Amino acid sequence: MAQYIWTVPEYTDWSVVFEMIAKTCHVKSNIGKWRKYCKIPGQFMGGVANCSHSGSAGILFAFRWLVQQKILEFNLLDKYDWFILTRADELYLCDHHDFLEMNKNHALLPTIENYGGWSDRHIIGKSSNFLKMMNITTELVCKPDYWLKTLKRLRGEVNLESIQKVIWAHMKLQVSEFPRSMFTVKREQDATRWSNGISHADVQTFGLKIKYPDEFTAAIKHCKITNVTNALKETQQYNWEA
Repeated sequence: MAQYIWTVPEYTDWSVVFEMIAKTCHVKSNIGKWRKYCKIPGQFMGGVANCSHSGSAGILFAFRWLVQQKILEFNLLDKYDWFILTRADELYLCDHHDFLEMNKNHALLPTIENYGGWSDRHIIGKSSNFLKMMNITTELVCKPDYWLKTLKRLRGEVNLESIQKVIWAHMKLQVSEFPRSMFTVKREQDATRWSNGISHADVQTFGLKIKYPDEFTAAIKHCKITNVTNALKETQQYNWEA
């Protein structure tokens, strides 16, 4: 059962959080420079008003900083050995991979959905370096001159995944991947800023759509599932507590 639960307002303009971050930067002249990221082709500032980027990546950047603050506020680094940044719309077809046997100094991620960088939907880290993994937002906001130049050199449209990869590399943070046992879903009535989902007979029974088909395929393969509906019924019967 979760010991710490908090909610975040659904801001109409998530620049509110970026402005909070800017006020923590040591170089005051950098306050406001982060808005120049909106001029870089891509979709990594979605959720920030007056920015042409679509999607919700700007919100995800904001979440990372907010998570950092709560971990520090409640002294959670001293209370937990591991942290997992994940999402509530993931369904599991089998048990999560045993990450305790993996390299404890690496950022641990499930396979696929990398989009030219590192997947951002499920991140596992040891308490000794988890804040480092989450620190990409502070890097962007507090060191805008360096990162504006760096991101402009990236090929194609810049996204959260590619930014995560280049900043982690700059931090000398290494990554290990593990087999995917989960995939993301949505209900028909759920609001979304990105994937509307696709219908699939195996999940339609539960009133759900699959958001990212490659996740679904990878989870079926790893879990060796022959009957997805039965596997999900078993999940449905699990006594989840939050």
